[in-house]
Amino acid sequence: MLSLLERMVNINSGSNNSTGVNSVLDLCQALLESINFSCHRKPHGQYGDTLIARSAQKGGTHFLAIGHADTVFPISEPQYLFAQNETKCFGHGVCDMKGGLVALLYALKAASEAGQLTNRVTVIINGDEELCSPSSRTIIEREARKADIGLVMEPAPQRNAIITGRSGTGKYFLEVKGRAAHAGRNPEQGISAVRELAYKIIDLEKLSAPQEGININVGIVQGGIADNVVPEQAKCEIDLRFRSPQDGVRIEKEIKQIADHSYLTGTHSRIRGGLMHPPMNARTKTDQLIHFIQSLAKQSGQKLSSQHVGGASDGNFASFSGLPTIDGLGPAGGKIHTNAEFIFTESLFERTTLIAQIFGLR
Repeated sequence: MLSLLERMVNINSGSNNSTGVNSVLDLCQALLESINFSCHRKPHGQYGDTLIARSAQKGGTHFLAIGHADTVFPISEPQYLFAQNETKCFGHGVCDMKGGLVALLYALKAASEAGQLTNRVTVIINGDEELCSPSSRTIIEREARKADIGLVMEPAPQRNAIITGRSGTGKYFLEVKGRAAHAGRNPEQGISAVRELAYKIIDLEKLSAPQEGININVGIVQGGIADNVVPEQAKCEIDLRFRSPQDGVRIEKEIKQIADHSYLTGTHSRIRGGLMHPPMNARTKTDQLIHFIQSLAKQSGQKLSSQHVGGASDGNFASFSGLPTIDGLGPAGGKIHTNAEFIFTESLFERTTLIAQIFGLR
């Protein structure tokens, strides 16, 4: 397992590096085919392929297992290779989510070799999840509508926790145009796009209601060309998180109303973007599944809690398609998306055992 993890981590598979993504998929496909899964690759041009693998079993509970081979690290960035100490493994993508891929693959291998893989399993591993799955979302949603249970291999939120809820997301790009003028000679002839944007940002962030799971963050702001020029242009990027579909629709409408309103006469604004991920919320059958997984973990001396997190994943798409879905089944770690990313080595083995037990559900 650690050897395979090392090989994966040492491949740069940033979302825009389709060659690297496909190399990771090659490793996954080879192991899946060795345990009699039939594999099909869906090419997507600028992104890596989507790997769809199906077990030989046709009866029993139909599981859909979801993972991704891409990472956030561009090919231009120095690659932090696999390293290990007494308790942790390190490297780009080791936690998000090459550790989860290894856990999934070896769980299937263990269940198969033990004669416990009697349920039907479909595996989807895509190469564009870090970009919100633009090319693979329809595949995930289609397969989710056919399955009984969804299992997502994203990192565990904590050592003894799984994810049963995720916020929905939206992303917006707001551009403001004013009128340039010399800040010392004739400032009254200018209209500041930065000032207009500042008014908008204040009202945008007032829409946040954390107690209701609604959060708006203006994370990138740019404007102006020099300190002695009334700025003609300004822009920002807006991140939205919400817990119910109704909230998502309502807040998006309010975002656009703020964007369309001119606080300073003579300014003009344009907003692009929209809702990206639907929220992932527990369903009736999900509660039963949670209790079952917690009972399996208890057999191994673990007490698993379930958590709602703000980050989104492909589990959002599967859940919104009506599939009872458990996320965060990958190993636990930390410092995700940084050069110090790691997993707890023992959690890799713990999660592999747990996933194998789930696949053996009767």
